[in-house]
Amino acid sequence: VIYGDGTHECPSLTQIPCPFENVPKQNDAFSCGVYIIYYTFKFMDNSKFSLEFDPNTYREYLKTYLLENSEDMTNICLYCNWHSDRHHCPLDDEYVEWVSCSRCCCWIAINCIPKEYRLINYDNIDFFCLFCQK
Repeated sequence: VIYGDGTHECPSLTQIPCPFENVPKQNDAFSCGVYIIYYTFKFMDNSKFSLEFDPNTYREYLKTYLLENSEDMTNICLYCNWHSDRHHCPLDDEYVEWVSCSRCCCWIAINCIPKEYRLINYDNIDFFCLFCQK
């Protein structure tokens, strides 16, 4: 297989035999993540694979599982991952000030924003976190 600017060729690969039985194989170009998670859990649990594996059903299961078992991220600073109850106050402040991203609504402790990007007043402006900045 030729790639890049047409002058590079992929090295030949030797297929490694799989020691597991009934391992479902991916038949599309977009479910690799679902298959990797399925393989990983089966390998870690030392449980059997099933040829009846359906990536769409498993994707729904993962969505439900993650939503039901995730921690509430409402009071966690997006930049440092500290909960608001345990967030450190600067020595000269009595309390931690927070700002919410105008796009994703995640909360950021103002003292976690690098000083060169801090504003004097966040009340009447749109603030965008690092992930939502254009």
